[in-house]
Amino acid sequence: MIIMLDSPIDAFKNDIRFRDHIAHVETIPAKKASFKKIPNLNDKIIDYLDSKDIKLYDHQADTYEAIKRDENVILTTTTASGKTLAFNLPIMDSLIEDEKATALYIYPAKALSNDQLNVLKNLEKDLDIDIKPRTYDGDTPKSQRYNIRQKSRVILTNPYQLHLILSWHHQWDIL
Repeated sequence: MIIMLDSPIDAFKNDIRFRDHIAHVETIPAKKASFKKIPNLNDKIIDYLDSKDIKLYDHQADTYEAIKRDENVILTTTTASGKTLAFNLPIMDSLIEDEKATALYIYPAKALSNDQLNVLKNLEKDLDIDIKPRTYDGDTPKSQRYNIRQKSRVILTNPYQLHLILSWHHQWDIL
């Protein structure tokens, strides 16, 4: 027998193992996307967004503007809503504008860090900037660490490795 469900949640509502444990189900209607332009955006970033046919959502533009005002930001939105671009744009802008600028990305899991490394490598290529993004964690060969510390402008790591790095902060001085 095949039962057609109206939504994935119906499987839980109709399953005896779960239905008595559901406290509340609510359907929130979709909202129409709202976009915003950022004035005085770096030309390389404008060209990048145009080449990818990307329009910035309000939350992405608002995040960019807040970060550029040196404000702290916490951004919580649904999956695939543009959080990565929201924080990468102001960082890339700083890296373009200031050749001595650097960034440290801290991720809780190596898999996420590796995914983001690929995003950053693509941004480096698409924006035509030299940032040499690299992962610096327990799996980074010792033979590569010095070069990463001296040349990479964007380093991705995890909390455990950061704890170790802080003990050896003098190694991070640029010679």
